[in-house]
Amino acid sequence: MKSLSKLFGLALLAAAVPFATANASIWTYHADLSAANEVLSKPSSATGLADVTLDDVTMMLTISMSFTGLTAPAAAGHIHCCASLGTNAAVRVPFTSFPATMAGTYANTFLLAAVLPGSPTLSFADFLSALNNGLAYVNLHTVNNPVGEVRGQLIRVPEPASLALFGLGIAALGWATRKRAATRV
Repeated sequence: MKSLSKLFGLALLAAAVPFATANASIWTYHADLSAANEVLSKPSSATGLADVTLDDVTMMLTISMSFTGLTAPAAAGHIHCCASLGTNAAVRVPFTSFPATMAGTYANTFLLAAVLPGSPTLSFADFLSALNNGLAYVNLHTVNNPVGEVRGQLIRVPEPASLALFGLGIAALGWATRKRAATRV
């Protein structure tokens, strides 16, 4: 019986290693954009969603977002850092070629090594730390709301591989506990 438990443990470890290393450098964030999140909000029913993926090895940041209901065509969009909810911060990642529409989608990939050294400077490590601590936000600006019409704080999303590995660990713990209880009887 002990050899079966050891075999199960080795199989569990072997299954977990690819999950633990395959996505170790990919970070995912999500933001729900609304006018209520703006520091100096003006009436607007605009909303949006933004998903950001960051590879900390290649320093590539990919954004995919949708928005609707702006009071005027979008004038600009960016990621600001580093500030908590309710405070403003500097633009860190300007969204190039952002569509001048009142509703739409936007997707782009940025090399952060080329973007972050701008004014004011921010190291990649500090930017990653701020993202992981919820201190960065996505902001869309319009002519009617030049300081921002919709804003959403970027929140880290657990990666699916980590959730799967966690579930596998809980299942293994349950199996081991049940096995131990059965051998005591």
